[in-house]
Amino acid sequence: MRREKRRSGWIALAALVAAAAVQAQPLFRDVAAEAGIDLVNVSGSPVRDYIIDSTGNGGGLVDYDGDGDLDVFLTQGATAESLALGGEPVLHLYRNDGDGFVARSAAAGLTARGWANGMCAADYDNDGDQDVYVTAHGPNHLFRNDGRGGFEEIDAGDDARYWSSSCAFADYDRDGWADLYVANYVVYEPDRIPARGCNYLGNPTFCGPLGLTAEPDQLLRNLGDGRFADVTAASGLAAAPRYGLAVLFADLDGDEWPDVFVANDSQANLFFRNRGDGTFEELGLLSGLAISGLAEPQAAMGVDIGDVDGDGDFDLFITNFSQDHNTLYRAGGPGLYSDVSFASGLGGPSMPYLAWGTGLRDFDRDGDLDLFVANGHIYEDVETFGIGSTFLEPNLLFANRGDGGFDDVTAGAGSGLAVRESSRGAAFGDLEGDGDVDVLVVNMAAPPTLLRNDGPARGGFLTVRTIGARGTRDALGAVLLLAAGGRTQVAQVRSGESYQSAHDLRQHFGLGPAAKVDALTVRWPGGGRQRLADLPAGRVVVVAERAP
Repeated sequence: MRREKRRSGWIALAALVAAAAVQAQPLFRDVAAEAGIDLVNVSGSPVRDYIIDSTGNGGGLVDYDGDGDLDVFLTQGATAESLALGGEPVLHLYRNDGDGFVARSAAAGLTARGWANGMCAADYDNDGDQDVYVTAHGPNHLFRNDGRGGFEEIDAGDDARYWSSSCAFADYDRDGWADLYVANYVVYEPDRIPARGCNYLGNPTFCGPLGLTAEPDQLLRNLGDGRFADVTAASGLAAAPRYGLAVLFADLDGDEWPDVFVANDSQANLFFRNRGDGTFEELGLLSGLAISGLAEPQAAMGVDIGDVDGDGDFDLFITNFSQDHNTLYRAGGPGLYSDVSFASGLGGPSMPYLAWGTGLRDFDRDGDLDLFVANGHIYEDVETFGIGSTFLEPNLLFANRGDGGFDDVTAGAGSGLAVRESSRGAAFGDLEGDGDVDVLVVNMAAPPTLLRNDGPARGGFLTVRTIGARGTRDALGAVLLLAAGGRTQVAQVRSGESYQSAHDLRQHFGLGPAAKVDALTVRWPGGGRQRLADLPAGRVVVVAERAP
């Protein structure tokens, strides 16, 4: 075990804001402009005549240079006109220098152009640094981190040209290399689709996704030599194509093999259970995850997992379209889920909003998982539809009551949550090293929102970085059990989730009033356990798997 250094706050006002706060809940402030992150998002035409103009972009909080703090990545779309000329730079990088951020895209070799959508990150080549995969319209992009502050675009052996949305890394066959799942959306053929040729509730809108051809998702197996092979069909994942927008690549049934959950737009979700022999079986309906408790498919946009009720297993949350509810599925046994959206307090407040990126994190450090939801409509003129929705919407924060029920605390959560944008991707991590989880939100046709968590925490924290030896270097799939203050928390190292965004792979635990961690147990992928005891609170610790 090693302790990582902690960086001082990159904006000194954080301490003043926290001292002035009177409520023990997160107080978020948008510091994007003063931190130097000013990229204006481009993602289609502002007129939004076609579906391609509506889905927006994601971003990432990733420590690309290995200095211990998180850097900011933003994917960038394009317009039809700029794409005809080669498109926009697909990935922008802002390096965290401790007191602000510095644009480093060109210096880091991130010069590829096109129309990007989202990203995921992991150490796919096990060389000790974070590599980045960017989803796009047309060819996707794999950027290999050279370990010297730069990236090299690599031919991953994937020649497909889909509309790719979200992606996630995991070692599905447990051979020690991070494989890649890519969710794909629709076949976009503007010459065959009339502008605003469809309607929603009697109002003219762009067409899709219903009525358009869905594209197949992909499972790309890491061959260990820098290349990937498409094994979608051989692994049993070639189900009928659906409108995939978000993917979760993690163990959902507790058998230590990573499963795949795909959040689909306007169609039933998919849950592929990993059989452990290189193949999967689709169990969406049997698991309860395919449709809502009302027995209807929803228009799913984003996804995350976490143990919201403290019973030791992973519950699953998805975001959905407006005039419908976001859905919390409670785990009731290995691979079995039930819809508890309204019983948990999350269903009703979500109805007016169109939700995208999301994260289950302990924002107030009281020992249970809270919920952040990024919102924004797809129809620029939705205010005229008479349904009570707006194009620019507030993002939402829900505090966990400690029993798996939630309260909407947005109104008291700081000026950053009073910002109204049409938000899409959301990424999560501790930017300052102060133990609070911050949020990067990507907004349509606007700069991003960088929500610094300034609220007075209700307790201490422990952040854990895992380094694998027998599996992937990131220890993707490792399960962490933390005992402190008479309760046990569980977390899983995973890449992806939310919507088109990448997050800090370190696992953050709020400790409430506990002054120390009684025990931290790491269950490594493929077997093996390590237990650490009596860890002081307020630390970032590194746990390295013992070599076989």
